[in-house]
Amino acid sequence: MDDLDMASCCRSAWPLMQQAWQQHGNTAAFWDAYQRLLSEHDQGELAARDCANRIARMAQRLGAIDVAMLV
Repeated sequence: MDDLDMASCCRSAWPLMQQAWQQHGNTAAFWDAYQRLLSEHDQGELAARDCANRIARMAQRLGAIDVAMLV
């Protein structure tokens, strides 16, 4: 998973994103899980913005969006 797995934020968020995607697909429940990750996830060594950008790229990688909007 290239640079997404380098930070602790990403190592623990990626399986949670995959699980939400498998359970809910591109529905409100998936996006609720996404928002929860953004607000509650341990950001480890990353700044909040960097963690949010990587989680957005995870949603893109899963197919939830065509292009991630980065902040």
